[in-house]
Amino acid sequence: MNTKLKGALALLLAAIIFGSFGIWIRILNNEIGTYEQIFLRNTFAALFALIFLKFRPKVDLGEVKKNRWNILLYAVSVPLAVIAYVISVLNTTIAMTIFSFYIGSITGAIIISSIFFKEKWDKGKIISLCLAIAGLLTIIYPFEFDKLGSGFLWGIAGGLLDSISNAFRKDLGGKIEKFFLVALTGISGIVIAGLMIVFTPGQSISSFIDLSLGGWLLGALFGFLLVSVNYLVLIGFRNFDLTIGTVIIATEIFFTVLFGVVFLAEQPKLNELIGGLLIFLAAVIPSLMLKLKAKN
Repeated sequence: MNTKLKGALALLLAAIIFGSFGIWIRILNNEIGTYEQIFLRNTFAALFALIFLKFRPKVDLGEVKKNRWNILLYAVSVPLAVIAYVISVLNTTIAMTIFSFYIGSITGAIIISSIFFKEKWDKGKIISLCLAIAGLLTIIYPFEFDKLGSGFLWGIAGGLLDSISNAFRKDLGGKIEKFFLVALTGISGIVIAGLMIVFTPGQSISSFIDLSLGGWLLGALFGFLLVSVNYLVLIGFRNFDLTIGTVIIATEIFFTVLFGVVFLAEQPKLNELIGGLLIFLAAVIPSLMLKLKAKN
């Protein structure tokens, strides 16, 4: 299989898993708060990643030492992007959060890919990017720019942090054992979510004492999915362009709407459906072009 096609498929599968997160978050929200959820799923993610690491080749400590600053920045940027996203959700509409987050992520990816990875542009990529932006704009229609405020800025910040973490995934994915990197993000997620719990009224580590068996099992499932999605994203960005790869990840919006209809009986708005389809089409175009190239 063409390596770029492999990367695109890995990112698409990651987007599908990301799209299911809304289901697990809503179920867990009946028992524990936002930061408690992040703490729980990262605890299981770190545990699973460390177990999987036991069955992988030994981590090259020399390579780790050589890339220690990049690894540290990667480990910190991933949970910080999640925290910024959550703060955005708490301060504006979900649609505005999605819009600002992916505008920040795509903008960051364009800048980073041009400066550091020297990625080339073609008509297919330009069309894909235009469709993705059109899809994001459609999702927030009608435009209520008077509601931008801090929520919008936190969404942009989360997107920029996300693009930075994806750049490190692209850089480190071929140098460092992937489950080692996944374990690091889990551990850093535990630390940062733990700090947020301490400083957030109404949330406490003691909440886990009263968590039901179903809650623990769902937390374990969520942690496993988090490991899977982080592993897939590492593979994806290692083998695919940063900017269009970010567009493919953005199809989580389409799958979130789809899962909401199927499993939560939600009725999406027309603009959400059209926006999601435009973003999905934006991701499909480069993948189809890669398939055609592979056949030729």
